[in-house]
Amino acid sequence: MVVLKTPNCALTVLLSFVWPRSVISHRVHIVYKMIIEQEILGIKQALAEIGSRVSRLEGRTISPPRSNLAEVPTLGVLSPQTPSVGDASTPDTVSSSAKIESAVTGKWFAVIGIIALIFGVSIFLKFAFENNLIGVTGRVMLGLGAGLVLLVVGDYLARRESYRAYSFYLTGGGLALLYLSIYAAFNFYQLIGQYGAFGFMILVTAAGAALALRWGSEKLAGLALIGGFLTPLLLSTGTNQYTSLFTYLLILDLGFLAISAGRRFTQLSLLALIGTGFVFSSWYFRFYQPLFLGPTMLFLTLAFLVFLIAPTLRSLISRQTIAGSSDSVLAALNAAAYFGLSYHLLIALYEPYLG
Repeated sequence: MVVLKTPNCALTVLLSFVWPRSVISHRVHIVYKMIIEQEILGIKQALAEIGSRVSRLEGRTISPPRSNLAEVPTLGVLSPQTPSVGDASTPDTVSSSAKIESAVTGKWFAVIGIIALIFGVSIFLKFAFENNLIGVTGRVMLGLGAGLVLLVVGDYLARRESYRAYSFYLTGGGLALLYLSIYAAFNFYQLIGQYGAFGFMILVTAAGAALALRWGSEKLAGLALIGGFLTPLLLSTGTNQYTSLFTYLLILDLGFLAISAGRRFTQLSLLALIGTGFVFSSWYFRFYQPLFLGPTMLFLTLAFLVFLIAPTLRSLISRQTIAGSSDSVLAALNAAAYFGLSYHLLIALYEPYLG
């Protein structure tokens, strides 16, 4: 009897009573060959899985190579276990966390960079202005030129998908410089009149809206809309021009609500309602008198209808049967603001009829 120094020595002893030594050696050789092939197959599969996960971490997904070895039959008690190489969700979780961290830090650095650029230019201009190195017209032209350069560079970078998110910060900085330059030309240096400044600011707002439509950026559209609402506040001469103001606000709201419906910018309508309420409140507390009740109620009613139709129009275009949360908030705020302001305006003259 021959006893082999292997973990299966008991099996070898048992078989020695049945078959001759040569038969036993041959069969044991076959068994160990099959075990070794199974181990090699398991190692190759584990290495292929590791390579696939490393490729996903590097951003390149490749298919694991197929083994050329034929399937080896399982021997029952001799079933090798494939080595565990870690939780399959770990690489995806690490990759997602890395992407989120990169996006957040990248956007913050972009914002900080734009703010630092504006502050740096402001310090330089302040020094140049105080020492009369640049004339009045040169100051305005310098601001306009810098704003246009930022718009062009932002539009160029937006053509690349990897830089598109950061390009919007450059575009926003360019719009801000253009607004400030026009405001300075009108209010500080009296280089242009009110109507000229008003027209230029409308053009800047339209340019921002066009870029937002081109690249599908709701944030850029919101920035242009904020600039549109600031225009009448920045260019106010202290006179009560309510007809021009109300007309301007209605046109601005209609334009951006059309953009909101076409591009499905759900937050833009809500921003337009808040901006309209802010500008109207600024006018009301400064100029309103009971004499202007008729034009004021007409404007409030038209604005109410505009914001009432906006969610419905967006739902029809997008073919949505259920209103989103932004549309629900818009409808509630619109109704509350209209009926609250109407009651406040009418109660002083028509209290017996209002109950």
